[in-house]
Amino acid sequence: MPVQAFVLVKVKSGTSEQVEDVLADLPGVKLSHSVMGPYDVVVYVEGTNINSLRDMIMKKIQSIPAVRHTTTLLVI
Repeated sequence: MPVQAFVLVKVKSGTSEQVEDVLADLPGVKLSHSVMGPYDVVVYVEGTNINSLRDMIMKKIQSIPAVRHTTTLLVI
C-alpha cells in the first residue's frame, strides 16, 4: 500500500500557477491545485514508503526555486 500525503505549499508571489505546473509533472504527484488561503498550492503525493515520500518532498518539491515553505500532512 502506498504512503500518501497532502503537501501544503507557500510560494513566491505570482508563481503559484508556474509551481503547480512543475509539480504536476513530478513522479508521485497525483494532484496539484492552486488554492486561495494561507497556502498557495495543495499537492497530493504517493510514495512506495516513507523514505521515498520524504525524498520526493525534500529533494523535488522543496528544491523548486519559487517554493518558500511546505507543510506535510501524512495520510493515516
